[in-house]
Amino acid sequence: MAKSSTSARLLHYSLPSILGLLAPPRLPSYPPPPCGTLWDLHLAEVLVEPSIDGNGGIPAGCQSDKDNNIWIADMRLGIIKVHPDGKFVQICQKDSKGDIMQGCNDCAYDYTGNLWVTAPAGEIAPHPYRRSFETGSPKTLIVAETPTKTLWAYDIKGPGELGPKSKWGKLPGTLEGGPDGMDLDEEDNLLVAHWGSGHIEVFGRDGGEPHTRIKCPFDRPSNLHFKKGTKTVYVTEHDSHALWKFDWKRGGKPQFCDT
Repeated sequence: MAKSSTSARLLHYSLPSILGLLAPPRLPSYPPPPCGTLWDLHLAEVLVEPSIDGNGGIPAGCQSDKDNNIWIADMRLGIIKVHPDGKFVQICQKDSKGDIMQGCNDCAYDYTGNLWVTAPAGEIAPHPYRRSFETGSPKTLIVAETPTKTLWAYDIKGPGELGPKSKWGKLPGTLEGGPDGMDLDEEDNLLVAHWGSGHIEVFGRDGGEPHTRIKCPFDRPSNLHFKKGTKTVYVTEHDSHALWKFDWKRGGKPQFCDT
């Protein structure tokens, strides 16, 4: 399939008027901020600043359930459930094997209500903050491995059970950075924020190499998400730590909370 390049028209909004989750730049030595924030779009105010026993969270990815609770993958606090009134609870401190939870950076519901989580960080607070690029996470779950510019595929065998990984896609270039946040459109094209490249890469349903590259007016796109029922894609970035939006040619794929 021939590659194409698209210059998207992106509109810039400041964070106090929009919903945004900002994570620190993808540098292993970057010190964690005192406390990350989750903004409320309609109220134009902070919904929650997760902190437990003085340890501020680093919210990275999030998903909504059918009761409008927001589930957050947090690099310092693991998995957090935020209620609509802003109150939150840390879901667990240990995993099913009794090991201390690792910091999480993204999550996604499947259509049966299972929440799949990637956990590339070290042990959660109060243990020291550190990054680890050993990802062991998820029909098919696609996981981004940023330093190697690789997208891995896992067959989902059942609740909490995965098959071995296989290479699904590869991002172009040799620059520092790689795939970060991603979302599907209604025809199963995967839009991937390519941190450090100034592009959003678009893959077909079979992976491989991107068939389209969307040029951004910044170098470090970090996450993206379709607005429900629209073609509008919101994008976070680490150049000016702002939230942008553009219209894609197709609508977003409905998620678990939409079904």
